[in-house]
Amino acid sequence: MHAQRPRRGPPARRRARSAWDLPPRHDIGAEGPGVRFGPRPPRSPLRGDVTGRAGTDRECIHDVHRRPPRLRQCRPRVRRHDLTADDQGRRGQRRVRRERARLRHRRDARHGPPEPLAALVHFPTTRDLPAALTLRLTRAQLLGLLGSGALDGVDMEGDTSVITRLLALTDAPDPLFHLVEP
Repeated sequence: MHAQRPRRGPPARRRARSAWDLPPRHDIGAEGPGVRFGPRPPRSPLRGDVTGRAGTDRECIHDVHRRPPRLRQCRPRVRRHDLTADDQGRRGQRRVRRERARLRHRRDARHGPPEPLAALVHFPTTRDLPAALTLRLTRAQLLGLLGSGALDGVDMEGDTSVITRLLALTDAPDPLFHLVEP
């Protein structure tokens, strides 16, 4: 039998590394010292024209939480509340896409000192549950509502104390606040 010689040519490709394969990076975030895995998400401004869009799209709340103004809801007072928000964005006149955003509480030492953290998590659903409050607003009105609590020109149906409770749990926007994404 012949001994096989190693092939010459380009080296074998290495397996692509995910963010979890990278070594942890120790740094100071908004909630104090913590361990973060992988690269930091790039910082970019809000997508699209904020003042020229009528209605909200499905990424509107998500954009507000990922890009400036960044909102924090990491307080022990959030532990007692369970809030649900429906985001019904209209894409043209063809269809309405429904998503639900749920406020979840968890304890995770990777994100800083062990304290309850709240995250607005988006997931698609087909369930039609009754809402305590319905808001109809433009993207500019949503940014104004979450940034300063201004309810000028916002069409509301239902229990208005829900939005007051949500705004009471939200800290003032901080453009330097870094979100830790999984």
